[in-house]
Amino acid sequence: MHSHDEVMLKMQENGDLQSKLNELISRAQLDSNSILFSHIDTLQMAYNDLAASDEEMMDWMATIQSPRKGDDQDSILNYLSTQEQAIIEVGVHMDHAANQAKNILKSLEK
Repeated sequence: MHSHDEVMLKMQENGDLQSKLNELISRAQLDSNSILFSHIDTLQMAYNDLAASDEEMMDWMATIQSPRKGDDQDSILNYLSTQEQAIIEVGVHMDHAANQAKNILKSLEK
């Protein structure tokens, strides 16, 4: 599915953002007097949201099934439509988590 391929591309971006956030979280934990430490909860929340959206993708991939022989065309099309909507929702969650993380990272650059 085209929708699946688009969401898969987002996983790389989310992984990059998670790495950046993890680095900042680690630095914040080393120095409780740093400005980063005062934002550690926000950084952790953004990291967790990215991880949750990745987990949604993994769950979707684990549960999707190929049509079975003998299934009628209407039930196959209905199933595929339902799965396409589900992966689109995963993509929306990934976009939201990524945009949130980018905004947090951008605000800390100032």
